[in-house]
Order: sequence, then C-alpha cells, then structure tokens
Amino acid sequence: MIRYEVWPAMLCLIDSLQEHGSYCGATHIQKATFLAQELTGLDLGLDFRLYHHGPFSFDLRETLDELEAAEAVKATLNPPYGPKYAVTDNGYGFWAQFETPDFDPQPLEFVAEKLAPKNVAELEAYGTAALVDRELPSAPLEVRLERLLQYKPHISQARGEEAFQHIADWRREWGQRKSAVVTC
Repeated sequence: MIRYEVWPAMLCLIDSLQEHGSYCGATHIQKATFLAQELTGLDLGLDFRLYHHGPFSFDLRETLDELEAAEAVKATLNPPYGPKYAVTDNGYGFWAQFETPDFDPQPLEFVAEKLAPKNVAELEAYGTAALVDRELPSAPLEVRLERLLQYKPHISQARGEEAFQHIADWRREWGQRKSAVVTC
C-alpha cells in the first residue's frame, strides 16, 4: 500500500537536508525522520526498530522506493557510499498535490538543520540515544548510557554521553521554539 500521506513530509525533509548541506543518504533520512517523530512529536505513523545503524523503519525504506519509482526523488550512486537522494521537479509537483492544509514543515526543517552536517557514526549514536530515551524516559544517564552501549558496543562512552546531551538540548530547543510560536 502506497503511503501518499507521508510523501510531502519525506520530500520536505529531503529538500531541507540538502538545503542545509547534507549528503542526504538513506541513513540521514532514516535518522532525521525518527528524530523528527521523537523530538518534536511529529506523527508520521512510521514504526522504527533498532537495526544495524540505529533506529530503522522498513515502512520508510518502502516509501523511499515508492518515491524513487514515481520519479519524485532521484537516487544518485556515489561509490563507495550509498546513494544520495534529491527531490525532482516531479517530486515538487507531488509535494504540492499531496500536501494538506495542516502540514507543518517546521519539525522536519528543525531536525534537518541539526542533522545535516553529521556523519553516519554520529547519526547512529543520536538515533540510538533517542531510542533509549523512549525506552527508559526517567532513568538516570548512567542507566541509559549502559543500555546504549549494550545495543551499540562500538560507540564510545564519550560519544554516547554527547549523544544524550544533544538529544536533551534539541528537545529543549524544540520546546522553546514551539512555545515561542504559540505565545506570539
């Protein structure tokens, strides 16, 4: 089943990642989508599970394939790395066609701004830290860090601590942005 309702969000995210200088590969798209849901409360209805490089959604993988098949995005090969994605003219047309009046690009743009310059190792740490925060929301940092390192033993303790700090900072910043918009 094609999930047209998610297309505008994915096209917006890809466009915003590129605008902020991202390589815009599948890992960036996966982690940015996950963090948009986790940090901002954006509900795209995508289920994520822990996978090779942190949280991964098979539904999102299918959506990227659908977007590529519809020529809404172009995946350009760039060995030895994975493909990088770009929105096509056709994609901008789909975006306009499927966008609803209540579509809010701000959560996607916020996450794209934060993640665009990050590398795959950083994305894995941030995504996994946010996943652990979801599992253990009130646990002390030491407990959450231990869980992260159980899931991803190759992540250093310093990188894990940094990831949890970034996630907390981004949550706080998003909350401040949203409350500033509401009070204006």
